[in-house]
Amino acid sequence: MNKIKAFFVKLKPSKRKLAQLYFALLFNANLKGFSTGNIYQGNTKKVCVPGINCYSCPGAVGACPIGSLQGSFSADKSTIFYVGGILLLYCILFGRLICGWLCPFGLIQELLYKIKTPKLKKSPVTRALSFFKYVVLVFFVFIVPITYAFRDTPLPAFCKYICPAGTFEGGIMLLSNKVNESYFAMLGPLFT
Repeated sequence: MNKIKAFFVKLKPSKRKLAQLYFALLFNANLKGFSTGNIYQGNTKKVCVPGINCYSCPGAVGACPIGSLQGSFSADKSTIFYVGGILLLYCILFGRLICGWLCPFGLIQELLYKIKTPKLKKSPVTRALSFFKYVVLVFFVFIVPITYAFRDTPLPAFCKYICPAGTFEGGIMLLSNKVNESYFAMLGPLFT
């Protein structure tokens, strides 16, 4: 009897997982987009949601903060301050709470981590490599987009080249709909 009870206790989602699921549904409230294969274009897409949630996801009703920030580099100066101010406000009000409780992609990452695969053990090498993520962040989110903004050709490098949320939420969700079969011709080796 204790084994059965332990099994069901293990299945019961934590408060944090329920919050992540709730916010994932809230930030992707355009359920019609999943059935039609279309990206929502309404007024709420002008607002950054807290947490990584791809703009191109068929269900997304808000904009991704990193994509918005990169897009603002090629816009007028007031847009940069608006987006930067929103992101700063989120950081001040919520801090790391966003990553652990509000981020829809955080839920996806945690669910993917539960898949039984070999995991890397922490070592001095992995700890040293973990600082590389900041180099990638600065290069793809700031340096490349700002460089291209000076050339008047915006390039959201993070979103285009390495964003895992864009690949999973935007790319796979759009490609899973038969209406978007022509999109397969646009896929490159990076997406694959």
